[in-house]
Amino acid sequence: MTHKKLYQFAPALFFIASLTLFTPTLVEASAVSASNSYQEVSYEDLVNELNSKQSSAAFKQKAPQQAMYLGVGYVHTYSQMNFKNATTGRSQNGLQLSTTMNLDSPNLYAEGSFRNFSGSTLANENLQVYQFDARLGYLRDLYAPWKYNLFAGFAGRFIDVHNSEKNYGISEFTPSFAAGFGAIAEIHRNLRLGFEVGGRTSILGRNIDRDSVDFVIRLDTSL
Repeated sequence: MTHKKLYQFAPALFFIASLTLFTPTLVEASAVSASNSYQEVSYEDLVNELNSKQSSAAFKQKAPQQAMYLGVGYVHTYSQMNFKNATTGRSQNGLQLSTTMNLDSPNLYAEGSFRNFSGSTLANENLQVYQFDARLGYLRDLYAPWKYNLFAGFAGRFIDVHNSEKNYGISEFTPSFAAGFGAIAEIHRNLRLGFEVGGRTSILGRNIDRDSVDFVIRLDTSL
């Protein structure tokens, strides 16, 4: 082999020699690096980590979605009132506006509502009633698409009544306990149709507006 040919092969020979010398060093360094980054995990630690991840995933799947509903309804009420030591009944129709929100459980909800009643079954009497309700409810599946609900809470009623024939005029606020039951059907993804039957009784017991029974037909839409 001439010197000219030797010069031509010199770079290739140098590369092969370098690769032969440095390859064991690189392999050893890579092994040391992998050894340093490796951390031994016991079987118990591995099981605990898997259980923690499964519990977290299950909680996310079971966590109820908080939903809020706005509702409108038709209300019929029959009230027992005491005027001048005489108890008489009044039937009225009214409108209900409500806001409902699911709580931490999909079976529990909180609701606030406003009701407005007018008219009277007695002649020459003008009776106006405003009612505010705050209550907690329990909702449970009955059979698709129906669910039944139970509720209890407080109601505040303000009445303004005037009777020209019997010559009295009264404006009074009555705090009350309220409770009842009903059923709700999900007729659409964002619509619920339901009815309720509820009762109310005065907390003080000495107000003119003593007790009432209500029947409600309602339509709710989710936000």
